[in-house]
Amino acid sequence: MRPSALAAGVYLGRPERRRVAGALILCRTSYAPLERLPEHAHDASYLCLALTGEFHERSGRTEERVAAGAAVLHAGERHADRFGVQEASCLNLSFEPAWSERFGPWFAGEGPARYAPAGAVGGLVRRLAREFDETDEASALALEGLTLELAAFFARAARLERQAPRWLDAAVERLRAEPPPSLAELARAADVHPATLVRTFRRFHGCSPGEYRRRCRVERACEDLRRSDTPLAAVAARAGFADQSHFTRALRAAIGLSPAAYRRRARGG
Repeated sequence: MRPSALAAGVYLGRPERRRVAGALILCRTSYAPLERLPEHAHDASYLCLALTGEFHERSGRTEERVAAGAAVLHAGERHADRFGVQEASCLNLSFEPAWSERFGPWFAGEGPARYAPAGAVGGLVRRLAREFDETDEASALALEGLTLELAAFFARAARLERQAPRWLDAAVERLRAEPPPSLAELARAADVHPATLVRTFRRFHGCSPGEYRRRCRVERACEDLRRSDTPLAAVAARAGFADQSHFTRALRAAIGLSPAAYRRRARGG
């Protein structure tokens, strides 16, 4: 076991139910609104399936948003998590060593986490969650079969990750900047057709460039609400919203709360 790493089948959060299905150890855990998990690592590779709520995961210099229906393959990297304003739950799956070894070093060895968006694996995640609660004699076999399907997805995704175009990182940086570029400007800078840019962006980030830009704007505004007493209209303007009403609509759509309610919740009010 690596120093300070959690043993296989042990997770931060509040365990709700645990079961063994063949070579799998499954544990459902829950997390309070706005809960933060310190940086940590796990001794063995495991799959984390987001069932409800959402969280942001930071590993090194990267941060990923993990929404309900998404899956994460952890391969020993250190990471920290912060949860959204709603209670969240995850289903974690760890494996006997023989399971990990059969998929090769991309699965069993130490390396960066791999993320699968809900749009790609949501159906599998929901089926695994339902099967986890079944108690008949076939459920263990079904859980192993569904987990193999998810492992196959990550195996194929690992091949695609190696083919990520060099222009994609630059496009992401431009989307996070002010003022935001248009889709045509992004495509010209990358020297690709706009349709190619959108398709490739969705493959690697699970959303369109416009959705990513809106997500960044909401995240920036939420950080401002948590850390300052700046008036809501000024928070909206700094984050790039047209006005306070636009900000309120966007935040309600993203997290189900108004800016004022989010600020109170984030501060324990």
